[in-house]
Amino acid sequence: MSGMCECLLSPENLAGQSILHACPILQWSPDGEQLAIIPNGNTTALVWSLVSKEVKKIDTDFKTQVFTALAWSKTGKYLAMGTAKGNLLVYNW
Repeated sequence: MSGMCECLLSPENLAGQSILHACPILQWSPDGEQLAIIPNGNTTALVWSLVSKEVKKIDTDFKTQVFTALAWSKTGKYLAMGTAKGNLLVYNW
């Protein structure tokens, strides 16, 4: 899976991190068409579309809290991201 991260994330997103530590959280959507990615130590998430091959960046207001958990709803309509401090962001995809 580390090769996939290398292809999906641009060098500026990696910010000098090794590939193995850059993508610790990966989650496929239920339909298998979207891959959500939270790079290590990051306050944003990336969603890669298998169909369009585009990467969309989800910016948040959690500037001092990194995301540590990621999950899609069963329908794939919502993407939930949680922090170590217990904060939760639910994104309507």
